[in-house]
Amino acid sequence: MSISGIAFSNMKGEHFYVNDSFLKMTGYDKPEEIYDTTSFDLIPETEFDKIEKAIEVTKEKGEWKGESKAINRSGEEINIKFSTNLIKDDIGQPICMMASFEDITERKERKRD
Repeated sequence: MSISGIAFSNMKGEHFYVNDSFLKMTGYDKPEEIYDTTSFDLIPETEFDKIEKAIEVTKEKGEWKGESKAINRSGEEINIKFSTNLIKDDIGQPICMMASFEDITERKERKRD
């Protein structure tokens, strides 16, 4: 099992695969609960601009790295570090995006203390 949360989404941003670490991080029980959601369904509205930029850069340059906030199933905000990659087919056409997530909430809280 990967220690990082992993999610794949189509080019519209709809999730079609998440791993167990992603489910654990976000508090969901089954992958089906995430399918057809987008990143915007799992983040606070204040982070929309940042996620739009991440998606735009990923589509243009093939990757992006940064930090954001997410909302877990119980409604709590968590801090995440994530990277995205564009997945292309054999002829170079984009087919989906992959993102890898790490919950950095505890690390950020320790820095504040």
